[in-house]
Amino acid sequence: MPELIEYLEDGCSLEAVPHTYGCVKVRDTFTIPNTYGFDFPTDFGSTSAADTYFHAVDDGGTTYFFPPATTSPSTPTLATNVAGIQAFLTSIGSGITYTVNSFNEIVLTFANPGDESIWSFWMGTSNSPDSWTNKTPTTIHDLRTDSIIYNAVQVVKLKDLEGNYIDKYFYPSTTGPLKEVNLDTFDTFSIDCNNTTSVGMYSALATNASPVTVPANIKSLHILNLGSITNPSVTADIDISGGLVETMLAAEESLVYSVQEDGDSFSNGDIIITPTLGYQAKVRWII
Repeated sequence: MPELIEYLEDGCSLEAVPHTYGCVKVRDTFTIPNTYGFDFPTDFGSTSAADTYFHAVDDGGTTYFFPPATTSPSTPTLATNVAGIQAFLTSIGSGITYTVNSFNEIVLTFANPGDESIWSFWMGTSNSPDSWTNKTPTTIHDLRTDSIIYNAVQVVKLKDLEGNYIDKYFYPSTTGPLKEVNLDTFDTFSIDCNNTTSVGMYSALATNASPVTVPANIKSLHILNLGSITNPSVTADIDISGGLVETMLAAEESLVYSVQEDGDSFSNGDIIITPTLGYQAKVRWII
């Protein structure tokens, strides 16, 4: 039940009014090692892959134009054309893996360490021939995962002197002062918390010698393939057994499972995540 607290007005301060609990749906802050991308506004004057056009790439000696062009003028394609751009990069033997995540960010990995500073990408905001805005290597690295987690928060409504209400969010605490939560661009508040009033979030590193066991009563599970312990760009299958039987393939960057909104939990027993010998995975789950 929502808890109500009364305050005396002093005529000057913000007036706190009844508060309750809920969850902030946030983008996970966990980063993926050895991934590279771009700062769209700075690099190309665009906002994301959805309004950026891919014209060509250059390895420092040769310029490769996206087909059907083989030289200027270019024949650009929208940067969200993952299949087409990946086929093109594979055909020229670049060793580049090209994906676009759910936040429309370009995510690149390179087969050869150091190549991220050699290959330049010719992209811009126009689909007209030769209209790229910039030619640049990747400008950011270790991109954030695009998975979503839920943080339990206490919401307090503050009323200012003009009678306007301001929502403030805080992490609940029984041992010290509340810490305010500042919402990011992608964060949203929900009073439902996926039908829970509090959320327990856990994470662990899984290796072949130390598999991670996740309890049966979870609401969601996220497994991130971190690749080889000595060379993260090389990946291998991850075995999932117990209450959930699955093989996470080497080519899969991550797997996410969650219950339906009205479900209790999605597993009939503890789940065991076991990477291949010499490999590792990051495991996060919510109860």
